[in-house]
Amino acid sequence: MILRATAPAASSVGEHLAARVEQVVAARDDRLLVVGEHNPYGSDPEYALYPSPSYSAGGRLPEILGISGSELRAAWRVNLCPEGWSAGEAHRRAEMLLGGPWDRYLLCGSRVRGAFQRASGLPHDTKSQPTAYRWEHEGKSFLAIPHPSGRSRRWNEVGVREEVAAAFAALWVPS
Repeated sequence: MILRATAPAASSVGEHLAARVEQVVAARDDRLLVVGEHNPYGSDPEYALYPSPSYSAGGRLPEILGISGSELRAAWRVNLCPEGWSAGEAHRRAEMLLGGPWDRYLLCGSRVRGAFQRASGLPHDTKSQPTAYRWEHEGKSFLAIPHPSGRSRRWNEVGVREEVAAAFAALWVPS
């Protein structure tokens, strides 16, 4: 015997999707945007800095920040370059995101920091910044940290995780 699942009617799919979107939006911290570089696994924004698997950049980020994976998923997350890194595209998207509703930005990696500094009209020397670099611009707060991937050597330095976690605790306001 072959069992076949039937697809729900189009209207119920639409209703289900709308309800799911409402749940996701209600659970999000509307004031915080977490920004990464790009996702090599695809451009779906739901998977930007996704906290799984544990060895991925998104999987390492909750531990670094001292939050849970569900708390990270509750924040708005986006990658500047969904298809692969491009400095020009990153700058254009950073400008667009600065006009968004967020007032707090967590920037993961020196290239992301540079794109936002450039989009803000600020100097963007990505080599001589402190580990947890904070600044304010036009009523918005920014925290730039080393990229949370396993390739960043900054995370191996003594005290870096603690410095970043403390700076993030000052930026993050749980809902």
